[in-house]
Amino acid sequence: MKGAKRVILGLAGLGMAAALGGCGILRGAGNTATDLNPEDDTYYTMWIHSGPGSSYYTEYEDNPAVKYAETMTWGEEGKSIFIDFVIPPANKEPDDLQNMYINGNLTHVLDGVICDSADIMYANNRIIDLTEYVNQYMPNYKKVLDTVEDVRKSAVFNIDGEEKILGIVTVNESYKDVNFGYEYRRDWIVKYGSNPQTGAAFSGGYTDESDPDSWEDDVVFPSGGSDPVYISDWEWMFGIFETAMEDMGIDDGYCISMYYPGYMWSGGLCSSFGGGTPMFYVNDQGQACFGGVSDSFRTYLECLSAWYEKGWLDKTFDQKTSDAHYAIDSAKIHQGKIGIWYGQQSTLGNRIYNQNDPSQTPLAEGIFVAGAPMPINDIYGPEECRNVIPDCTAAGVGMQGSPVYITTKAVEDGKDIAALCAFFDYFYTEEGAVVKTVGLNQEQVQASGSDFYEKNGLTEGAYTNVSDGKDSPGKGTEEKEKGHFSGRAYPWLINYGGTIDLIGTILPSIHKYEFAWDEKKKGLYLAAQPPVHEGLAPEVNGYRWTDAVDGWIYEGYEGKPTWVDAYTDAAEVEIFINGTSAGRSPVKDYYAKVPCFYQPGELLGVGYDGNGKELYRTSVRTAGQETEICAVPDKTILQAGEEDFCFIDISVTDSQGRLKLLPERKVEIRIEGAGSIQGFGSANHLNEEKFNQPCHTTYLGRLQAVIRSGKKPGEIKVTFSGEGMEDAVVRLRAEA
Repeated sequence: MKGAKRVILGLAGLGMAAALGGCGILRGAGNTATDLNPEDDTYYTMWIHSGPGSSYYTEYEDNPAVKYAETMTWGEEGKSIFIDFVIPPANKEPDDLQNMYINGNLTHVLDGVICDSADIMYANNRIIDLTEYVNQYMPNYKKVLDTVEDVRKSAVFNIDGEEKILGIVTVNESYKDVNFGYEYRRDWIVKYGSNPQTGAAFSGGYTDESDPDSWEDDVVFPSGGSDPVYISDWEWMFGIFETAMEDMGIDDGYCISMYYPGYMWSGGLCSSFGGGTPMFYVNDQGQACFGGVSDSFRTYLECLSAWYEKGWLDKTFDQKTSDAHYAIDSAKIHQGKIGIWYGQQSTLGNRIYNQNDPSQTPLAEGIFVAGAPMPINDIYGPEECRNVIPDCTAAGVGMQGSPVYITTKAVEDGKDIAALCAFFDYFYTEEGAVVKTVGLNQEQVQASGSDFYEKNGLTEGAYTNVSDGKDSPGKGTEEKEKGHFSGRAYPWLINYGGTIDLIGTILPSIHKYEFAWDEKKKGLYLAAQPPVHEGLAPEVNGYRWTDAVDGWIYEGYEGKPTWVDAYTDAAEVEIFINGTSAGRSPVKDYYAKVPCFYQPGELLGVGYDGNGKELYRTSVRTAGQETEICAVPDKTILQAGEEDFCFIDISVTDSQGRLKLLPERKVEIRIEGAGSIQGFGSANHLNEEKFNQPCHTTYLGRLQAVIRSGKKPGEIKVTFSGEGMEDAVVRLRAEA
């Protein structure tokens, strides 16, 4: 396992609250913000859920985004702003917030991460209606509310039949962001564990002590991969954690804790035992149901009881009622006494260890915290609760992020709400969004007067502007590998939905609809998720099924975790990789998915009826070593006159015509004769390459070229070339 490098950081990956910074003075040219005092109308207090981490700076005043904001003024009168941040004691955030409510000493602004819902706070006269302020002073935020439904639902509430904007909600760039999840001490696995297949001791460690993500090791789990997949993998880890704690003399530690109610409202670990949540929900038939009486929840409780009896589960978890669900027994986590816990991304790597913190112990020295995907139950309960992919996130987010509220206290104290709203609106502009999520460019760094970037090796800022308008990482950074289907919000070309891609390729999810619409449809179809998501389960929503594609050909991704989709009218599906079973899964709505690890060779699927009798068997094989360019035109004769077109499908294959999905390859196009290139590109939905350029990168092994006929008749020769591949030539003719 290699820890992914974080480039745009920690350093400048700023959420709304982080972009504001702790006790930072927002200073405007020509004004003296340092002269502001609590009585001034642009001096605000803000309760913020947590302080800055210590990996890069310990005070928000050192945040380069804050220093840049100090150079700016806000509102129609160009006022400077001072924000005095109130940070609660660690692990006491809910108590601190409740004390403010009870004592009536609200700050002017609230970070809404753990607040009551906005409509409740409005009803209790704690926050104000922002509708008029947003309409008048926040045009950029207003546009977000009008175009991003997730944000609107989180910010706009129906109060007595009237819609009111109650919160200022951040917007995420995709649905894939996850802030929280299960994390574990992988350094303990390396030090005290051994290979379950060979018995050999593991090895690993940091390749760069100054880089919290530079960890590399050779850990293998019982399920065969480099990351835990099943409950059995977790229990294998628990045994190792017990050995570690005994060796280190930890008598008040434990393997894992739970949120004090015993479950997560979003499903969380409950979902690992057959799916669903223990809460009320509406099923596919529109019926109200209660998950607390389901077989999956009973199985979840059976597992927790077993862990409790074996001493793996914290026996006092129900007493930690003041702990947030993502910060349970945080003190012991930071002291290095717990094996696996539910936490935040900001604690991955060695970020929870600070040698200058007197509260930390040597037990946390050398720690490496790794993220663990939601496990799949393979031990407890009935068969229908085993080997089922978890269908609820631990704590994922939609397009909406955390809210910020302006309180009635701000009005009572005569604060300038308009200037404050103008300040918040800045972060919904293009520049403001880059400042809070990417950081500062060189010009902004110079304006800020901050030496933070230079100290951290970013001599040209977090990014530089190049001539074609793109942003590229600043000198001294290394780009984090984006992976095949990840990237920034820009430049999305389409919403990545439907069953036909941009160049007309029919996607595997079409089979689900074929089974649903055609009663005579029978069989089994396989598709595989490109192994670039570190084993994350594929997401399904109304716009997109999964990103699985036809084929089993991913050169260079051997041993990487992935998922196989099966579309069938069978009751159950089993997947085999080179003759070895990767698992079975029940079929629901003509669809099943099975986790596995990519290996070249044969991908085989077997469909069974309800009695276990084999119904179908289908397979897909890896392509050969040879690599060719295949170009197929939809026609060869065009009408001259510049009004006719030929569509040429280009694919990268082996000599047998089997498509090579990955790696991506650059392909160039040249045209000679009585025609011209109308367009050349791929179906990539996140694509910065232009369609009028003579070179383009394949997407899942495919490209498409559109050739326009010339004014006069004649021969047209189109040549496609790529490194290590013979040219492919298509000959067309334009006729009068």
